[in-house]
Amino acid sequence: LTPVQVGPDTGQGILTNYSNSISNATSASIRRPITGKTFFNATGSYSITRYLSGSGVSSSGLDSNSVTGQGGISHQYSARNTLAGNYGYSYFSYPSYNFGLPAASFASQTASLQYTHQFTRKLSLNASSGPEWTSVSLPGSSLSLSLYADAALAYTGKFSRASLAYVRSTNAGYGVIAGSLSDAVSFTTSRTFVRVWNCGFTSSYTHSSSLAGLAPYTFDTTLAGFQVSRAIGRSFSGFASYTLENQSSQGSAASVIDVFNGFSQVLGFGLTYAPMSIHFGHP
Repeated sequence: LTPVQVGPDTGQGILTNYSNSISNATSASIRRPITGKTFFNATGSYSITRYLSGSGVSSSGLDSNSVTGQGGISHQYSARNTLAGNYGYSYFSYPSYNFGLPAASFASQTASLQYTHQFTRKLSLNASSGPEWTSVSLPGSSLSLSLYADAALAYTGKFSRASLAYVRSTNAGYGVIAGSLSDAVSFTTSRTFVRVWNCGFTSSYTHSSSLAGLAPYTFDTTLAGFQVSRAIGRSFSGFASYTLENQSSQGSAASVIDVFNGFSQVLGFGLTYAPMSIHFGHP
């Protein structure tokens, strides 16, 4: 079972019965000062997801391309507070348009106000919200208006970390539908013990629904997982994990391809190799 995400951060995603896929992304960003406390910020990205055949299921996922761009101005008006205004544009298209779905592409535009506050050296808040306009490539379709929101409360200590986040945004549909609107809330925490041991917990809930003008459907996805890892020397580490997943869906069966419903348990083991950074020249 694989949750697939394309484009901006959109939460957990929809669980599917296929998992063989390849995703590639490239991005660029720029930050230029206007004054000592005012900055111009811009980012852009292009990403693709391709599902592979021969996965042993009745169908493969819906391939997708996405192009996103965002620009805005931020101003730090005090030592702990920053305010920013941003405009974002996202375009999603589906090259393997062969599932009888009614939309080959759609575009979203977002105008948002962002607020960042540093409560202490360890605790911070980052929140942004604003209107989001979405246009689906259907004959006679019109702009639909929804709320965009992205908020995160983060704690970073010497040996522990935790974050609570909420995201509401359009996305490419996670490989099962040509576009969706998702509300996702997630909580993650981890702690390091005796330098070489680390324990982490993550949980999330996502409600996904169809875009205006498409066949109606909804997905409710819940996930909870626990992982233990241990460093093995400077470059290796091993881990063991357990994840409990649950998903239910409602809507037209013709609009959804090979989606997962019910409970699933995943037990994983792995070995990670992460070599030390190599520096060239003088620091």
